[in-house]
Amino acid sequence: MIYHHPREIVADPELTIARKRAMLSRWLSDSNAIPNSPQWRRSPYGVSATVEDLRKALDRLDEMVEAIALTELARQSAASAA
Repeated sequence: MIYHHPREIVADPELTIARKRAMLSRWLSDSNAIPNSPQWRRSPYGVSATVEDLRKALDRLDEMVEAIALTELARQSAASAA
């Protein structure tokens, strides 16, 4: 699948968080910088995105991981209280 924006990777329910992070990190890599436009990156599929959008997508993944961890903690607390 070709993603046209970093948020599409974040939203894909079929990808694990680890896979999403790997894809976004690879896209963000300096090796994908567009010549003379350091604020832009081109994916292996030729899709361009700004460094800011890629970093925001990675931040969103961090938020998702935190939410999952908090949900699991709450579930464990409820189970031990029962």
